[in-house]
Amino acid sequence: MLNQIKYDPKKTWMIGNSLKTDIRPAVEVGIHAIHVPSELEWSYNQVEIDIAPKGKMITVHSLLEVPEIIQKHAQETVVST
Repeated sequence: MLNQIKYDPKKTWMIGNSLKTDIRPAVEVGIHAIHVPSELEWSYNQVEIDIAPKGKMITVHSLLEVPEIIQKHAQETVVST
């Protein structure tokens, strides 16, 4: 999907519960990633992220934490430019 739209990797986030199908692909294309682990995780989704992230890669315990993280990042980006 990212190949079909114009996106800014500095402003693009992937939020998901699967390291294999959500977080790892985000890291591979250089966008920010927020991992919200499931309480019960399939062994299929348990992978190592052996790629150095170009953006932020954060693990949280609840989706309720996500808006604050993105808002803080947006404010930091505005201040640093």
